[in-house]
Amino acid sequence: MVRTLISLDEKDKSWLDRKARQSRVSMADVVRQAIRAYREKEGSRNTAKGLLESGVVGLWKGRRDSSREASLARSLRLGLEKRAGHR
Repeated sequence: MVRTLISLDEKDKSWLDRKARQSRVSMADVVRQAIRAYREKEGSRNTAKGLLESGVVGLWKGRRDSSREASLARSLRLGLEKRAGHR
């Protein structure tokens, strides 16, 4: 493990102290858990499963949107069509 020094404002430091005490873990553990959760959430946005879990409610043909989510939606739709024998 690599040691890292961070600077926090007083409110964030107080929150971190409270969270560590309530969770009965070290402040370093709270920071590590938060980083892991953030990385998992960020990574899941790049998968079809993550896209579905994020609340996508519909996929449709002809959507013209340059966002990453729309691109993933198109990829997912094309994959579903191929599985169903369309195209």
